[in-house]
Amino acid sequence: MNLILDSMTSHIGWTTTSGVCSITTTNWSEYAVNFRSSQVSFQAQAGAVVSKTFNTPISIDGLQTVSIPLVGNTTELIFRASDFRLKVRFYNGVQYEEFYVNVDMALTPRVFALGLTTITKIEFRFISALTIMVSQILAYVDTMPYDIYNSISEMIQVSIDSTSKIQIGTTTCSIGDRKITVNNLKYADKLMVIEIGNEIHQIASDVSKDVISFLGYGDGVAIRNNYVNEPVYLYMSTAIEPDEDDAFIPFIGISKGFGVEVVQDEEAYSYTLDSWNTDGTIRSMSYGTSWKYSIVVSAGSRVADINEYLLTILKKAFNKQTIIWINNRKHELKAEKIEWIEYGDATEILSKIQIECIVECAEEIWHRETQPIDLEIQKSVSLMNV
Repeated sequence: MNLILDSMTSHIGWTTTSGVCSITTTNWSEYAVNFRSSQVSFQAQAGAVVSKTFNTPISIDGLQTVSIPLVGNTTELIFRASDFRLKVRFYNGVQYEEFYVNVDMALTPRVFALGLTTITKIEFRFISALTIMVSQILAYVDTMPYDIYNSISEMIQVSIDSTSKIQIGTTTCSIGDRKITVNNLKYADKLMVIEIGNEIHQIASDVSKDVISFLGYGDGVAIRNNYVNEPVYLYMSTAIEPDEDDAFIPFIGISKGFGVEVVQDEEAYSYTLDSWNTDGTIRSMSYGTSWKYSIVVSAGSRVADINEYLLTILKKAFNKQTIIWINNRKHELKAEKIEWIEYGDATEILSKIQIECIVECAEEIWHRETQPIDLEIQKSVSLMNV
């Protein structure tokens, strides 16, 4: 489960409050997370301070881990606090928590465990001259498999948005209409979700020739605006763990991710350090066991042309190996098995594409422990012939 604090697809709202810093929006897809194509670049001189104040305070209660993926023009070797070149502050009013930020030339999510439950401002403080690019900032707590579902859903949505819509006709209608006439109507199906202007409606089961009525989904049972010869399109989205109450035809659904296996070739506990607080402490945790999640993506309809449309969407979304982002962490998604299934009776055959996907990841469910940041570690090793 996560909450986006700033998508970082635009530098609007970020200002230089002290010193000199050039703030721009850049379009380097390899330095953007979560299927975004842009990020915010900060080219700062030593002593610069940049910040963004949120118009409405953001509650992160229950999501007090914040992830900031960033890449810089330098790689830091951190041995002590004085080696850092960047700090970040999270504010709730005048109260704040401040952390050192490790900068690398590879895009890396930096994680900060906060005590705050509300954020009103985020601030970067440059200790020395530095250029960084920052991608999506979010607060999160790992909740598998739903976080995996959401990441796959976002990946499919990118494919939907880049695929030409299917038009099912045109309509002229008025505010409050509960039934509308669609000219040159084709492909209309009970439970189909359609797009009219900026409205979303679901067709009721009583489709009669070129007249349709609506169920309560989306913008409800009545038209909200006036339209003249307005195109009517099939509207596609993904449903997570759909049941009979979430019935859509055609549909794309994501489900069956609760059966997991232990990944035997991974170490059981991977120790990591994060949250380098400027009060002289760090917080550390072990990731724990890695799990293999088997997840099923299904899509189907009763119309051959729409099945072809759904197949195009999924083919564009999936490769043999695809990268997805789970709470700003990069993971590999593998499409293991693809099936075409037909079921129903002779008068109502529903064709379904089914893709079984594999994702391996560890879930951050372990307690973070606070330790001193400057540690001198001494180890004595004895080698003996046995």
